[in-house]
Amino acid sequence: MQSKSGVFHFKAEAFRCNMLGYLPYQQMGTYMLDAADLHANERNFGMTYLMPRHLAWVLSRFTLEMTDMPRPAQPFEITTWVENTMKFFTSRNFKVTAGDHVLGYGRSIWAMIDTATRQPTNILEVRNGEMMQWVDSELECPIAPPTKFRFGPDCRLERSVETRYSDADINGHINSMRYIGMALDLFGPDWHREHYVRRLDAAYMAESHCGDVLNFYLEEAGDTIGVRIAKVEPATGDETDVCRCSILV
Repeated sequence: MQSKSGVFHFKAEAFRCNMLGYLPYQQMGTYMLDAADLHANERNFGMTYLMPRHLAWVLSRFTLEMTDMPRPAQPFEITTWVENTMKFFTSRNFKVTAGDHVLGYGRSIWAMIDTATRQPTNILEVRNGEMMQWVDSELECPIAPPTKFRFGPDCRLERSVETRYSDADINGHINSMRYIGMALDLFGPDWHREHYVRRLDAAYMAESHCGDVLNFYLEEAGDTIGVRIAKVEPATGDETDVCRCSILV
């Protein structure tokens, strides 16, 4: 029987690193999602199995807490495992290492949806609940569970962005890691030289699509910055929150 956890090897290609010389959060998040997909496919509950059955995993919460990031051409490994599975949600963790050095950890919460109706699907009914055999609640993930930033009256509009073709993913909605990249783009190079992002929490609340206008709101509370991303309805100007980020520096 395969191990419950999986270890996957990557390299920080130079063209994926930022102008400061290390892998940015959205790229590390993408590698984690790659590891999750590889792990799930090897155990027959990944997108290769799900897509022909009109099912898909949808990311609901994502947390990255990194003490260091890989540099150009540096190899690193991501260990991933399923911590818990319930009727409509499952939690998956990540550990990032470079040799004997632990670079950081990640946590994520996922839902499974019917791609035709966009409604949640009972995870425990897929493949007769076989996913439960891969749950490993004993592996340690020492970072805190996903948290939410509480926005108050000081939240201010910082930027409006019209999403484009390359922002959308295979499901037709804006890629989850693009939200993280756009949130971090609210801060310029000088800010990033002076601040290292220690932890980032993202809560995905609704879908947005190519051509949608997104408003980015910003609020600071000590060493934590909240970013609220809202989709603007063209006809009415009403807003729907699609993603909220909490950035700890």
